[in-house]
Amino acid sequence: MQSQRMSCAIAVVVACLFGNAISFAAGRHCHRQMRCFQVVGCQSTTTAANSVSITIVPLEHQKERLVVRIDVTNCSGAPIIWDSEFASFVNWDLRSDDGSRIEPISVKILERTESPRKKSRFVAIKPGQLLSKTFDLTSPFRHFTHGHGSVIASNGTYFHVPTGVEEQVKFVLPGTVQNVLMSVQYTGDEDFGGFNAWFGYSPAEIKLWTGRAKSNEIRIPITPVRNE
Repeated sequence: MQSQRMSCAIAVVVACLFGNAISFAAGRHCHRQMRCFQVVGCQSTTTAANSVSITIVPLEHQKERLVVRIDVTNCSGAPIIWDSEFASFVNWDLRSDDGSRIEPISVKILERTESPRKKSRFVAIKPGQLLSKTFDLTSPFRHFTHGHGSVIASNGTYFHVPTGVEEQVKFVLPGTVQNVLMSVQYTGDEDFGGFNAWFGYSPAEIKLWTGRAKSNEIRIPITPVRNE
């Protein structure tokens, strides 16, 4: 416990991940296409139930360009494995002023050859470290979808089979929306049959974190579209 507190108190420079190469920078924030590691402070009240903290940081809030950064902090005492694409089991919840849900629009179903499915995509977040990724939610971004399908055997019996796919999705904000309520939830304890069907290996094989975590809910005021 003492070593965990010490690791959480240490401040270091940011290491930004460019593809497979890691370089160090003195600045706190990185370009929106980079994934950044940083040691951060952990809350003294951290327990096993909230060992991973997810925070949403709004960056741009125009109707045609809604950009946020997601910070995932490991406040447990052991490393966790996380999808560096922030696509697997990461669920976005956007709602308008009246509470109605804003659903993501599927732009493109990715072919297996278009998706980085290697195990190196899943990275370790050490205790006290933070992993960030920036999203333009109004432009296509990667999302993993899983579920079940049915097949019929020759004798007419139905069988359920797990399904999984990655797709490009985006959000289109309603024309009348003035504020967006937003939260993000990670559901790593959901059915993993679809994960195996898509990636070709199980979450257990890569020791993917199988817990649950939910971000803060934020209200983002939306700047109206500028008329030229």
